[in-house]
Amino acid sequence: MSNKEELVPICQPVLESEKERLTQWIESHPAVLPRQEYEKGNYLSVQEVNTGNHKISRDRLEDINFALESMGKGIWGICIQCGEDIPDERLVNTPWANLCVPCKERDKKNK
Repeated sequence: MSNKEELVPICQPVLESEKERLTQWIESHPAVLPRQEYEKGNYLSVQEVNTGNHKISRDRLEDINFALESMGKGIWGICIQCGEDIPDERLVNTPWANLCVPCKERDKKNK
C-alpha cells in the first residue's frame, strides 16, 4: 500500500481515540502534585516522574494533533525534515509519526 489516503480510514480513528485518552489523562492528573499526599522524602521523585509523564503525554498529543491536521490537508505521511514519504508500516504502527526512521534516528542522536 503506497497511497497514504488509503491509510487514513485505518489510522484516523486510532489517532482520535489516543487523543481522547491522553486529553482525559492530562485533565485528570495534575501536573503538580499536592505535597501532603506523599512522604517528604518521596515527593520530589514522585513529582519528577509525574512531570515526565505529563511532558511525554503533551508531546504525544501535539504529534497527534499535527497528524490529524496533516490528514485534513492531505500531507500526512510526509517527513517534516526531509520531505520523503514515511513508510506505510511505520504510519500504521505509529500514526502520529512525523519523521521517517532515518530522520528520527538523527533527531534522537542530536538530543
